[in-house]
Amino acid sequence: MTGSQFTFNYDKLKDDNWSTWKPEAEATLRTYSLLRVVTGKATRPAESEAEAREKWEEKNEKAAGMLRQMVEKAQHIHFKGIEDDAVKIWAKLEK
Repeated sequence: MTGSQFTFNYDKLKDDNWSTWKPEAEATLRTYSLLRVVTGKATRPAESEAEAREKWEEKNEKAAGMLRQMVEKAQHIHFKGIEDDAVKIWAKLEK
């Protein structure tokens, strides 16, 4: 991933393509080692684990940004108030 841009070769999420978008998005997130963060399987380390926590925070930020880029602008409404939390964004999109 260079800078804040990455590429993917499928349609962005819109109102009617969750079932085809989700597996593609999961594959993209897995490629960047971010899927475990997004799904909550990799949880935020304790504050006492500063280095691990910093790495997790970086992955969370990358995942949140990628998710925003992977959905149509009309879907951004789901991100309101949780823009910096990839786990909450994913959970909201799944609903």
